[in-house]
Amino acid sequence: MAKAKIISGGTFRHPYLIVWVGALLLLAVVQLSHLEDKVTFFVIIASLTVLLSLGIKINDWEWTLVDEVYDRGDYLVVKYHGEEEIVPISNITSVLFTNRHAGTTRGRGPPVGPPRITLWLAPPGKFGKTITFRPSDVAVEDDISKVAEDLEARVRKSRSHSAT
Repeated sequence: MAKAKIISGGTFRHPYLIVWVGALLLLAVVQLSHLEDKVTFFVIIASLTVLLSLGIKINDWEWTLVDEVYDRGDYLVVKYHGEEEIVPISNITSVLFTNRHAGTTRGRGPPVGPPRITLWLAPPGKFGKTITFRPSDVAVEDDISKVAEDLEARVRKSRSHSAT
């Protein structure tokens, strides 16, 4: 049995903390300011809209990530909310690495979220048809992930062996 190697970088446990802190700061600013009622109303509405959209993005970035992924050679052990799933490499149909920048050359695009790896499964597993995690080997400015490259090579090898 292959020794387990953790290949996920973990998740931010309380992503909505940022939204709550922002809401509290907004409340403090409104309470401390002496703005006219109409201006205060528009400031509150605009700020709440920004906080809501930030909350939706944080949900997309963080809450869709599994907690831990361990590489055991021929399969991955995926942990999510206290449950565990064993995913054979042969069940992975595609590996996608998404870095922090969209459509970039060497990280010069607009930020779109944390680096992550998405695995597409066939058949779908306990956690659905995709598993998404933050790779352990990527800094924000990196354009590549050795974990993603290794998984992609192993998936291609597994698929070529199953085709013969």
